Amino acid sequence: MLIIVIIVVGLSLLILGHEAGHFFAAKAFGLKVNEFGFGFPPRIAAWKKGETEYSVNWLPFGGFVKIGGERGEFEMYEAEGQRDSGEGSRLLYAQPAWKKSVIMLAGVFMNFILGWVFLSIVLMTGAPQALVITGIEPNSPASQAGIMANDIVKGFTTAQSFISFVNARKGMPTQFAVIRNNKEVDFTITPRTNTGPNEGALGVLLDETGQAREGFLHRSATDFWTPASSCGSPPRHSGSSSHSFSCTHRSCRASWVRSAFSAWRKKPARSGLCTSCSSSA
Repeated sequence: MLIIVIIVVGLSLLILGHEAGHFFAAKAFGLKVNEFGFGFPPRIAAWKKGETEYSVNWLPFGGFVKIGGERGEFEMYEAEGQRDSGEGSRLLYAQPAWKKSVIMLAGVFMNFILGWVFLSIVLMTGAPQALVITGIEPNSPASQAGIMANDIVKGFTTAQSFISFVNARKGMPTQFAVIRNNKEVDFTITPRTNTGPNEGALGVLLDETGQAREGFLHRSATDFWTPASSCGSPPRHSGSSSHSFSCTHRSCRASWVRSAFSAWRKKPARSGLCTSCSSSA
């Protein structure tokens, strides 16, 4: 339910911002703006400031703007011979093509700005970080001990820190805990000393979820446009470096959004990182 509310509010703000872009551009060019509405009719209340009427309406899904001359007013003024008058020249249809284009594109520009602001706010807010076990190797120490997919490793938020912890205790009984169905489960497992290709000492596949808080301008826009085709390298295993959320793959960015929603819902979620961003221990 919370996700639905967030989506509705977000879309409403984007629509309202889009219409506000048209509004401010029209005002900047001195055009006549008849009304700017918050939400859609039926109307709750309205007030007039200057020549523009501002209304608040019952359906809170964005808003609208009525610019003079966009719905037939131009023909009325032209018929009365007022096209070149002060009033007629302030109508939308009387403007040159470049002004019309700027007014129309102003809405798109506002959507871009709002999208950047919303994303920056999400990154500033962050989401609880966790290390999730997403897979178990058959006949591995983890499989024999009863470790299960979707268990959350307690006390670790990065794959590399857990891999280092396990590798330092190969051949020795190692204690750690996982969170399973909101309950803590303790395990004592002896990591294997001999591992084959693409095997970890415990035999678990790890994914990092969540996001640390970042500054408003910390992440550059280019980070979010790395082609998805850069994904696909083999998964990294114990002893390799951890892939933190500096990853710029589109699928991993989308995965973080899912993780953030799961955090708000207080439910652990698999990160769904691409194969080049996974680790195993």
